[in-house]
Amino acid sequence: MTVDTSADITTEYLRTRSHADLLESADRDGNQYVERFLSDALSVVASFLADHGKDLSDPPSVTFDPNVSGVNYDPYHREGEMLLFGGPRGILQGGYQFLSHRDYRSKPSLLTILSKGLMHAYNQALVAERFDRHGRAARLHDSSVRLYDEYKMLVPGVDEGLTQLFSLYIEGDISDTSLREGYIEEWAQWYREGDVLDVDLFEAVADTVSDRIEATDGDARARIVHGLAIQEPLVRDGELSVLRDRLGRLTA
Repeated sequence: MTVDTSADITTEYLRTRSHADLLESADRDGNQYVERFLSDALSVVASFLADHGKDLSDPPSVTFDPNVSGVNYDPYHREGEMLLFGGPRGILQGGYQFLSHRDYRSKPSLLTILSKGLMHAYNQALVAERFDRHGRAARLHDSSVRLYDEYKMLVPGVDEGLTQLFSLYIEGDISDTSLREGYIEEWAQWYREGDVLDVDLFEAVADTVSDRIEATDGDARARIVHGLAIQEPLVRDGELSVLRDRLGRLTA
């Protein structure tokens, strides 16, 4: 996966590469090369997100440690906001496994992984805006739905509900209703078994985005842009009304 210049790193190139390719590059070219590659790739992906209306003015830094597994976003890392890259996890998770069974890619591309990381960062930037505007009152809400935690972060159910749909847009056919439904259901089951987030909240957010995609004409880009238009009012403004009908099971 060696590239001659950063100009060779494009969204299409990142679509063709997987997490495992980073390990091969680390063995051949060293960890520092991989970190430089990922840093350049993040700039490309930030532009990709901006083209979809998600403009992240100050993307996080990136670090690479092949001795750990997975990718994690840490807004409070000791060296500043950071995307932490390790080696690939051993098994496909949730909706990614579902896509592989539907004859899509057997593993998510680097474009998907990096886009998801930057979408987490974009959500965190929106949360920071909310707390800057409203201070401690930003934690208050008029229902049982909790959007923010004590660390001034978006709760995982909302975060994943938004970012996983953008991942599907990259990896699959976002206009395929049964694909969206199956993908969301598989992630919900995965999260339910792991007991790591509020699954009802995840489904309310993901299904609302999916409903908007279903109701929209146009190409895949137009559909996902319309679907994710709830992101700013929900995350930055705390507008639960954007979840409409899907909120019922959470507040009942």
